[in-house]
Amino acid sequence: MKNWLLFIALAVIWGSSFFWQKLALQEIGPFQVVGIRFLLAFFLLLGLMWRGNLSFPRDARTWFGFFALSLIYSALPVFLTAWAGTRIDTSLGSILSATSPFFVILFSSFIFRDEASSPAKIIGTLIGFVGMMVIIGGDLIGATKQSDVLGQLAQIGASACYGLAPVMANRLLKKQHITTQSAALMLLADIVIWMGAFAFEPVKFPVQAASWAGLLWLAVLASTAANLIYFTLLRAWGATRSGMVSYAIPVVGLTIGALLGETISTQLILGGVLVLLGIAVVNKRH
Repeated sequence: MKNWLLFIALAVIWGSSFFWQKLALQEIGPFQVVGIRFLLAFFLLLGLMWRGNLSFPRDARTWFGFFALSLIYSALPVFLTAWAGTRIDTSLGSILSATSPFFVILFSSFIFRDEASSPAKIIGTLIGFVGMMVIIGGDLIGATKQSDVLGQLAQIGASACYGLAPVMANRLLKKQHITTQSAALMLLADIVIWMGAFAFEPVKFPVQAASWAGLLWLAVLASTAANLIYFTLLRAWGATRSGMVSYAIPVVGLTIGALLGETISTQLILGGVLVLLGIAVVNKRH
């Protein structure tokens, strides 16, 4: 029961993050949103480490694992999601984020072979692929560089990173304390993100209350709490079952999107249903 409560909390936090991200992006660019988010999360996690009398490891191999995972799990996908948030609606972003379990299957079953493949996984993956094509197909026709298709592909790229991350975490950092691991990931990812911010964006300080509300939500819940919950579920359930949280994210995102007045088209609903159906087939044992 405890793990299912954590599962529900994670779905609500991540599913609603698209809305809070929109607020944070009102004054500053995606690099700075992610940079401030990670910086605040790092200090929160550092406080938890101090309270738990934890310390960072000193061996180079562990820090190499931290750095690799910080790019794949934190820096790259969170930036892609933030950048996609400047181009696509909350509801669409939440649906496309639900494709991450397909990438879990791809990396764990077909590339690294940590799990056995099956007809159900192959059929489910194909159904999900059709769902993605339904969602972005209309924009792909006659698309230009300014088309929202770039935002959609960025969100799918973020999902691919989230699909690879649990495989990397299990292989590289399984023995690390969850709080220490999360703090190290935030620190290393934040360094990378701020390098991008100074290189590509005019750095400025947000002043609006709404912007800070979004940033605080993202830092405290979407980065700090969500990381601790996700890695707890990953160790308790494994990559495939933990990835099921993506099933609930579109439900939360679509609900918030509808409340915000965003258009929920038939194409979006049909594609979302196919994506979720494909994921259900892939994981029918659960």
